[in-house]
Amino acid sequence: MNLKQHTRAKAARHALAIGLWSLLFAAVTSLLSQTGVERIDIFAAGLALLLLIILVGIVFDIVGVAATVAQPAPLHARAAHRVFGAAHALHLIRNAHRVASFCNDVVGDISGTLSGAIGVTLVLKLLHAPGDTARIVGTTVMTACIAALVIGGKAYGKVFALHHGTEIMFRVGRFVGVMDRILRLRLLPPPGRKRPAPR
Repeated sequence: MNLKQHTRAKAARHALAIGLWSLLFAAVTSLLSQTGVERIDIFAAGLALLLLIILVGIVFDIVGVAATVAQPAPLHARAAHRVFGAAHALHLIRNAHRVASFCNDVVGDISGTLSGAIGVTLVLKLLHAPGDTARIVGTTVMTACIAALVIGGKAYGKVFALHHGTEIMFRVGRFVGVMDRILRLRLLPPPGRKRPAPR
């Protein structure tokens, strides 16, 4: 297998893995969120859940963009001085294509789909037994508002990420470092050892 074929095979495996994980993640989160909304009697609580899902999508979109534009040099300097989180940030930047794919494609698209489904559910709960006209108007207004929040939030987030990508990834690296310690995920190789080169 030559290098070109190996690259295509690797890309295909990555796409398949992302697709399968997206299917599973979307099914589970959709079931949990819509079941939760159905059980929430207070409209404000359901609306708060909707806004939270939109915010999560925007934040992950910012991280995905930041991973692709962050500059490794400042993080190398921090890592040389053993600043906590710098090594994890570098690890994320080295795998920017995977980080961006997960944050922008998986989490971003799923949050958009979920927010639309939850928005429609909230409209139907608010109107109780709506007629066709009320249902169409209500769902249209809700969908338009959700789209405006998502698109506007991501547009602002992309500009913010382009200007502060390195610092964003450093903050994300610190968070990942904390989770690494708590959950003992061992995302980084032990000091003094390098990861084996891919074959």
